Amino acid sequence: SIRPSCSPPMPRLFPASDANYLRTNEGNGKASAIGNPTGLATPSGSLSVEAIYSPQTNGSGFQPILHIGDDFPAVPLLVFGVTNLQPHITVGDGSRVDLSGLYAGRTYHIAAVLDASANQVRFYINGHLLQVQTLFGFPYTLTAPKVFVASVPDANRPFTYALLGHVAFFYGQALSVEQIAAHAKAAGLYGL
Repeated sequence: SIRPSCSPPMPRLFPASDANYLRTNEGNGKASAIGNPTGLATPSGSLSVEAIYSPQTNGSGFQPILHIGDDFPAVPLLVFGVTNLQPHITVGDGSRVDLSGLYAGRTYHIAAVLDASANQVRFYINGHLLQVQTLFGFPYTLTAPKVFVASVPDANRPFTYALLGHVAFFYGQALSVEQIAAHAKAAGLYGL
C-alpha cells in the first residue's frame, strides 16, 4: 500500500485493505463517504493525490479515481482521474491534464500535487516529474461534501475500464519529489 514517508497528517486511503479495489468494468459508488475530508468549511492550502492505476483499454474517456465535493451544481473540491490515458486533475474551477499518455495493460503509480504556495500542479508517473502547470486552490465553501472513489456523483455506471489499487489523499501537503518517488518505490513501480 501507499504510505507517507513523512510525519502526519496521514492520507485518507480508499479502500483500507491491501486487495485490488476496482476490477475491470465495475463502478459507481464502490466507496463513498459523507463528510468533509479536510475538516474545514472553506478548504485552503496544498493537496496531493496518488493512485495505483492500470488502464485496460485505449481511449476510454474519463476514468474517475477520486471525487470530493458537494452535490451538483456546486464546484467539486477535487476531481482526480484519467482522460483518454492522460492523468487529469480539477481543483475548484481549475482543470489540468498531463500531456504524457499512459498505455493500456501497464500499471502505474500516478500522482498530482497542488502546491498552493507556487500556484502550480505537478504531475508524476512512477515517481518521475512529467509536467508542471499553473493551478490555483479552492475558493469556495464546502457544506456536506461526499467522497467517491472510482465513481462520480449521479453516474449510474461511469467508465471504469481500469484496475485501481490504493487511492491516497493528502490534505495540507504538497508532497516533494522525494516523497512521491518513495511511494512509487514502495509500490514497486518506480521508473517503470
